[in-house]
Amino acid sequence: MKILIGRIGCRGDVLIASAIMPALKKKFPESKIYFLTEFPAVLKGNQHLYKPLRLSNYKEEEPYDLVFNLDDAYEFRPEVNMLQAFADLIELPVEDCELFLQCDPFDIPENYIVFHVGKTNWAGRNWHVDKFNQIGRRLKNLDYNIVCVGDQEDNCIECDVDLRNKTNVWELATLIKNAKLFVGIDSFPMHVSQAVKTHGVCFFGSVKPELRIIGSYIKGVIAKDLDCLGCHHRQKAPCSFTETCETGTLNCEHFVTEEEFFKEVVGKLHESS
Repeated sequence: MKILIGRIGCRGDVLIASAIMPALKKKFPESKIYFLTEFPAVLKGNQHLYKPLRLSNYKEEEPYDLVFNLDDAYEFRPEVNMLQAFADLIELPVEDCELFLQCDPFDIPENYIVFHVGKTNWAGRNWHVDKFNQIGRRLKNLDYNIVCVGDQEDNCIECDVDLRNKTNVWELATLIKNAKLFVGIDSFPMHVSQAVKTHGVCFFGSVKPELRIIGSYIKGVIAKDLDCLGCHHRQKAPCSFTETCETGTLNCEHFVTEEEFFKEVVGKLHESS
């Protein structure tokens, strides 16, 4: 049996969508699973995948027995956890799903914490760089090395090693897997942290943490006592991103304090030690 899964982008969504393959293989053990996407690198080494297919040069060779299009699967169900939405579309038990990301050899520093400060066009998805910087300084005072990751256009804090735009997907996985902690925003590196089972603390604002977090490794930090939190999920479906703050204040970004965030960082460090 040939099964085709389609989730075109983005990298984090493809990674989460790929978690359904163990459950799909369990349901159809004799199947060959093909995955159509623009980010096949995310799927490298997955034992449940027969063949990745890149959309840009895709040509259907023969009919598939089953085809599951996961594009907009959670976008049409904005109040459902994204992995649950993917599993539900194919009628798979979410407990049989499992994240996987291959780790390739990479030279790593000692006793370090990975930061992905990010820089997105989403309203309510960016925390202030100076606050991240203060968190980093406090961790350096505890004798941790600070490593920054992300794309070249991402912001960077004061760090010991700047690896923005200097790792591929699998090297990033190794770097985060061996870190003492991951600190950042809702992003692809956060999903990598979930996949390699590294504890982390991440800022959330317009997105509800419980709808993006898989398992218990990531702690989402949000502002307190704001009725507008999670506004992304109130937009008309399907909604891929949030461009404007519905109140015009971006209070979800401003009202998360350094002390609140650092308290969660310390808690996660104790939990992971």
